[in-house]
Amino acid sequence: MYKLLVLWFCGVPSAYYISYYLTKGDLLSYEITCLLCNTHLASAGIIGWFELFGVDISDAKVNPFFGHSDYVVNYMIVPLAMYQFWNSIFCMFHHNLRSFQTLTHHILAFILALCGLDSFLHYWAIYFFGITEISSVPLTIMAIIKLCNRCDYVLYKWCRTLFAITFLWIRVLCWPYYYIICVFQATQYYIDGSLYPTYYYIFTSISTALTMLQLLWGYKIIKNITKRVE
Repeated sequence: MYKLLVLWFCGVPSAYYISYYLTKGDLLSYEITCLLCNTHLASAGIIGWFELFGVDISDAKVNPFFGHSDYVVNYMIVPLAMYQFWNSIFCMFHHNLRSFQTLTHHILAFILALCGLDSFLHYWAIYFFGITEISSVPLTIMAIIKLCNRCDYVLYKWCRTLFAITFLWIRVLCWPYYYIICVFQATQYYIDGSLYPTYYYIFTSISTALTMLQLLWGYKIIKNITKRVE
């Protein structure tokens, strides 16, 4: 695990600097790096959620909160932790990306991912760290096309539609449903003494904040769609 931490810690900024060397654009390089990371996480999430290619998550499936999965740690938790770490730093120092909502999302996701290194939430990490990134893929492709001043491309319009559909379905409809299940399970474990108070309060507060962000962004998307229809 530690080798993977170092690998991703060095890999994310390396991808950025390689992209910067090729494109000479800091925002474009950032979005390309995000696309690579989001595609990896989304693919790993799909494979883990549907247990494709012989991936075994049986232990985590039986015990969603404390069951361990090497696959989830290696392919989702470690990559997401390092990705969000660098994402937070980059957004903090780049004025075009610096916003309270964005920084809050990246920092809270990073903290939650660190908790997952200790055999915590491995099953639910497949959804919240993997499946949810499906909607981020068309979003980052849109950002790349926009930075290249090619918004008239058919691909941009298709990605905009795909982003709206996947975000509303995965993050606005399904996310709150799984969030309620997670909080209910966490509360049960907390009451019977299986879950330490520190983990319980960290998880419930961060997951609640992240859920509110998804609903806020979902509201903005619906509002934007309504304007276009009118």
